[in-house]
Amino acid sequence: MRVLFLPNYAGSNPYQRQLARALEERGVEVSMAGPPRRNPAPIVWGWLRHGRPRVVHLHWTHEYLGGADNTPGPLVRARFIGQLLLLRAFGVRLVWTVHNLGSHEGARDPTEMAVHRRLVELSSAVICHCQAAAEAVTRAYALTPELQERLHVVPHGSYLGVYRNTISRTEARNRLKLPLDARVLLFVGAVRPYKGLEDLLAAFRRLGQPGLRLIVAGRPRRPESAVSIAAAATADPRVSLHMDFVPADQLQVMLNAADVVVLPFRDILTSGSMILAMSFGRAIVAPSMGCLPDILPPGGGVLYDPDDPEALERALRTALDSDLNAMGARNLERARELDWGPIAAATEALYRER
Repeated sequence: MRVLFLPNYAGSNPYQRQLARALEERGVEVSMAGPPRRNPAPIVWGWLRHGRPRVVHLHWTHEYLGGADNTPGPLVRARFIGQLLLLRAFGVRLVWTVHNLGSHEGARDPTEMAVHRRLVELSSAVICHCQAAAEAVTRAYALTPELQERLHVVPHGSYLGVYRNTISRTEARNRLKLPLDARVLLFVGAVRPYKGLEDLLAAFRRLGQPGLRLIVAGRPRRPESAVSIAAAATADPRVSLHMDFVPADQLQVMLNAADVVVLPFRDILTSGSMILAMSFGRAIVAPSMGCLPDILPPGGGVLYDPDDPEALERALRTALDSDLNAMGARNLERARELDWGPIAAATEALYRER
């Protein structure tokens, strides 16, 4: 069986690489086509260029709908849906993994939600990473009971072994010039409004404990974000900024230097960042939102109410009063359970289902 993944984010996101590798171990031939760039029909073109595979597995849609921050116009919507209809006419089986309900920035756009509902209608199977995600998809896209039958829960696999993990906590802190006896919090990843970094900086400042340190590692998507974050960090010498893309070989430095990874999302469905932190055995503070309560095991960290403006600060205080090493060990144990083998088997079954 041949399968085409769209769009190809394997260079920057290990999810597709890990899933493809596990599928290939089962005899499934996986190819990937890049983002659309200026191609007027990138989905059909990718399908033709890769030998007309029987299954097209769509992951992220925003590349085909005008970008992450844009509402898809009528022409963009028609081009996207038209390509899917053409593939269906050629007998292609469409599978979609819902990584996000829609664009992360701003409120849910009704136009985008309508396009995604149509995508569910055209898909033979729709993969959600947890039951909470399936319920959120049902609500957001106003799915009928018939369409809900196309939703299937297949968990997100771990990132164990994906990144180098060879340096000690001491070496990592020495490289970052951090005190060995400090309690270190980490925010790592692209800096975008939905990530809630400003909320974390404000909550961290209110903690007021001189022995704490906060590492912020990631490139801001918007210049104005970089300015406000730099200003907040300058006002607090306990904050260490690394405002650029974090190369794969540097992730182990950041993660092994930290006691706890903080994920202050304002909007999220599922989180590879949480799974990455768990794969490094780190304790976690995150909102009780989307799939996060299903991913994080009991005793692996502190979840907080995202609707309570003071909850993040309380969650940080609770975590810092807890056994963070025990939390990290529990998360590493859970990461080992998220094996890609059964995930690939469940995904392949959806490819072959009649």
